[in-house]
Amino acid sequence: MNYRSNAIYVLLTSTRLSIFLLVFLALACAAATFIENDFGSAAARAAVYNSAWFTFTLFLLALTLLGNMTKFNMWQKDKMPVFIFHSSFIIIMLGAFITRHYGYEGLMYIREGESADAFLTSDSYIKISSSGLRDSFPILLSPIGSHSRSFSANLGGGAPVEIKTKAFYPNAAEAIVPDPNGKAFISIVVTTGAEAPMLVELFEDEYVDLGVTLLGFGSAFNFKEPSIVISRDAADLSVKAHSDLIRTDIDTQETSSIRAHTPHPFDSGAEYSTIDGVKLTLRGNLAGAVKRVVPAQGKTGMSAVIADISHKGETAEVALLGGSPNEGRVAEVEIGERKFNISYGAMAVELPFALKLNKFILKRYPGSSSPSSYESQVFIQDNGAEREERIYMNHILKYKGFRFYQHSYDRDEKGTVLSVANDPGTWATYLGYTLLSIGFFAAFFSPKSRFREIVAQMEKNRARQRLLPI
Repeated sequence: MNYRSNAIYVLLTSTRLSIFLLVFLALACAAATFIENDFGSAAARAAVYNSAWFTFTLFLLALTLLGNMTKFNMWQKDKMPVFIFHSSFIIIMLGAFITRHYGYEGLMYIREGESADAFLTSDSYIKISSSGLRDSFPILLSPIGSHSRSFSANLGGGAPVEIKTKAFYPNAAEAIVPDPNGKAFISIVVTTGAEAPMLVELFEDEYVDLGVTLLGFGSAFNFKEPSIVISRDAADLSVKAHSDLIRTDIDTQETSSIRAHTPHPFDSGAEYSTIDGVKLTLRGNLAGAVKRVVPAQGKTGMSAVIADISHKGETAEVALLGGSPNEGRVAEVEIGERKFNISYGAMAVELPFALKLNKFILKRYPGSSSPSSYESQVFIQDNGAEREERIYMNHILKYKGFRFYQHSYDRDEKGTVLSVANDPGTWATYLGYTLLSIGFFAAFFSPKSRFREIVAQMEKNRARQRLLPI
């Protein structure tokens, strides 16, 4: 049987299929641009660039290019420019494959005078640990598409830990939610001295140190230090302090004294102040409440995943707040007799060396607060040796396969944020684009190229037109 008549061979050597795949990829990338504009880069990666169908399309395109190179014997000397041109696309796709599966990038935060030898990945992970064992799984979620992902972690105990995500909040925050099975909760506006008012939130049996005094919520507190204790009896609140309190009615501004160590009703219609200048105003009071991760309006800088954790037939739901570039808050989940720590966010990747920030320099436009440029003066610390380098816009630090870019800086201008990349596919990408340029320009000078054939045909047509009688 002649393999050239095989249906698969005919398909993979079809020029029409190659053209169709190129048009399809162009349309997919165009759609990804609109998705990124409306939902963010993570959504574009999840829906298009990192999807299985996009990878398969690129793989199929590479096969059709190889098939056409075989079909037309492009490796022959007189077809070498076309061979180089087609090969360049395959090498570029190879570089993209290497970058996608073996490259990584992230952010490094360094304060002046301090060193860092790790960075946080731009990709998010589900991280779980128990009894000294740990496991992690990369996860990419977006506002569009399915949010269901399944992972299996082997953390001992005779059975795997199954993790199944079921909801995703691209912008999330923690909020106090009423729950009859929760603990009593109060929120108080507190002013200490000349400081700006702050909101203090306390569940029952919690306290906070205000500096000049302790503020506790619960009848069990018996502080020896100066303190204010708020207690709950059914739906009523009472307050007592180590020193006298002044109660000021908010509406009438009438004042009254509350003797030290004497419980007194604590309500939202008055302000309570101490001789130390601490002022309290009740803002919220719930008989039962819990702290939950909820969707938020607007950008919060954090996302959340809702997941079920199963082990030995028992299941618990957990809300994980984090997402790259945050490492994520660790949630403790107890299933049966075992405890698990689980989080969702960036992974810390250690470097084989460290960077020390000697000085961060920010320059502004004259007469403006807008930055004109900023740079990081760093020392590379590697096995006891130090080397000074500068990182600024359009000036990249390259060291041991890592590339460091100036990304941002801290608000107080005493710290820097560097973008870190390790891309083993760079060499293939650069080689591919070099061959693409060589093949493209060689086609202009090759005597048997399609371009030269068209030029020759045009010259023949002109010659015929000159020979026609006038």
